[in-house]
Amino acid sequence: TDRGLALKSSSCETVCQGVEYCVEQYALPTGEPVVAYVLKYDPGVAQLCTGTPNGTYDYRNQQQTVMEEALYAQKQGKQVIAAFNADFFDMFGDCAPSGLCVKDGQIVANPDSDRFFFGITKDGRHIIDNLAGQPWLLEDLEHAVGGRELLLRDGEIWDVAVGESFGYTPHPRTVAGLCGDGSVVIAVVDGRRPWHSNGATLYD
Repeated sequence: TDRGLALKSSSCETVCQGVEYCVEQYALPTGEPVVAYVLKYDPGVAQLCTGTPNGTYDYRNQQQTVMEEALYAQKQGKQVIAAFNADFFDMFGDCAPSGLCVKDGQIVANPDSDRFFFGITKDGRHIIDNLAGQPWLLEDLEHAVGGRELLLRDGEIWDVAVGESFGYTPHPRTVAGLCGDGSVVIAVVDGRRPWHSNGATLYD
């Protein structure tokens, strides 16, 4: 349901030509704050790359923070503009991602997953899709990271997990979107820090 989240302020800056970064401050009717960090970019300027611990294609029992993976990519000569977390993973087992993972055209994990993914094709197109009933998409992916619900389709609410605790409980969130003008949006909502940001439901 609509919790009445209201935008209070937005501060934006141009990171480089074709890339904009914004910090958005929201508040609930009770006054509790919610903070979102939003990156919008032209896919002709910036491209998605899948990060893995030390660049490995074998995820088993390997862990690294997003910052550590970004720094590793920089050392390999990539110009890293931004880095964000993606997919769930087995925190108490072998660190396997929950959904599809493709890196440099190689399948890292779960080629049979029917979960939604955010990816980039070998010809540079950004896509949000799943492999259910269309396994041929896998052959065209250069990079892909797993997701869960498809929140919007053609600008309309599609699936916000109504009735599921995962959907209606405020959590930190990472979402990716494709805009009508061809740009890509990545939004990260901070959470579980009540003095700073209280997370978001999927409806938020």
